[in-house]
Amino acid sequence: MRHQKRPNTGPPASMLKRWHSKRMAGWIHELPTLEQVLRRQSRPPVCLYNYYIVLRDRLELETLLDFWLDVQQARVLHRRYLKQQQQQYKKSSTMTLSPVPSNLSHDQQLTHSLLLASSAPSVVTEIHMAHVVERIYLRYIVPSAEKELFHLPLSMRDAIAEKKLAEDPAVFDQAQNYVYQLLQTTWPHFLRYKVLMNLTLHQQLGRIVVGLASLLVGFSLEFSLIFLNFNPWHYRLLVRNTLSCFYGLQRERELNV
Repeated sequence: MRHQKRPNTGPPASMLKRWHSKRMAGWIHELPTLEQVLRRQSRPPVCLYNYYIVLRDRLELETLLDFWLDVQQARVLHRRYLKQQQQQYKKSSTMTLSPVPSNLSHDQQLTHSLLLASSAPSVVTEIHMAHVVERIYLRYIVPSAEKELFHLPLSMRDAIAEKKLAEDPAVFDQAQNYVYQLLQTTWPHFLRYKVLMNLTLHQQLGRIVVGLASLLVGFSLEFSLIFLNFNPWHYRLLVRNTLSCFYGLQRERELNV
């Protein structure tokens, strides 16, 4: 007699797999992008702090993020420097058009000048900007630097060294774009560690310890049941396999249960 094939009452496995993949892809697209994280426009767990922790503890690439942030901060300072230069130029023109009144006494003229000076905002000087650019160069570009960027091609580092360092951080444009591309390659790893798993390193180590302890308890129970001649035998096998599978899931998949 031929065995009748049992009808399939559920959807095919391939259909479920495609549905799960589409759902995961749509869910990941709703997360903040790398650009939003670098601009501090996101919230935990997808935030700049957690991204730095993953780069430092998991990938050992935190130097890339440090360099990108330092150059970006130098750009902000340079825009402020240019804006203040324009304001000073307009203010100097206004002061030339409106001199100190000559009918005031010496003390009144001095007070008038001090009031004008005190109203001026603190400015970013050209010397300050040159110091910021030089600090980035000495910290990341020169050989044997504190945080030397080994990931930059040698030709790119030589091109920066050949340029005359001034107050404009535009000398690092090409290097910053290259580092940004490297950060993009680390983005999927960050999402995997901090979003899909959502476990810290201490939590994972703790679960490994729990898994090993569960495996030890499973073997102890099995040998105890053997010595006690406990029947039937498949109960003993069930206890051991259950605890062993729990340990394997904790270690390999790092599930958040």
